[in-house]
Amino acid sequence: MRRVLGQDPGRDGLRDHLRSVAKSVLASLDAPVPKEPGDHKADGTRREVATSQAAYRLRGNLVGRNSLGHGTAVLVSLDRVAFQVPAPDSIRTRFGLTVRELQVASLLMHRLSNAEIARLLSISPHTARHHTENVLAKVGVRSREALRQAIQDVGAS
Repeated sequence: MRRVLGQDPGRDGLRDHLRSVAKSVLASLDAPVPKEPGDHKADGTRREVATSQAAYRLRGNLVGRNSLGHGTAVLVSLDRVAFQVPAPDSIRTRFGLTVRELQVASLLMHRLSNAEIARLLSISPHTARHHTENVLAKVGVRSREALRQAIQDVGAS
């Protein structure tokens, strides 16, 4: 976890989510136990979080029990969620993107902001915004998350 937190620029927000999951686990001590082993309610002990670099799945659990039946520690696991980006040629063909728009679409898939895209491609933030708008229009979506889903759907088909 230290390696992940050390490498991800969104580490401060990720740490906040880790603390929040741990607090939810502690708060669940007073909650009723699920009836079925696989019956998990939305209690904050499980969460998916995205940073500009990656998406993560967080899960919190009590570890060990003391004589009063309370957990002695909280373990929060952090798993990087991998997603498959389809072949560039299939994306370009399907949506009619230019080479530069394809580059921008790829960076948008990794949840980069227009400012980060501009910096990486050595273009102005205005140009990055313009390319982002073109990509969203050509794909036929209104948000970056919808773009991500549409491009992932290309890879699934």
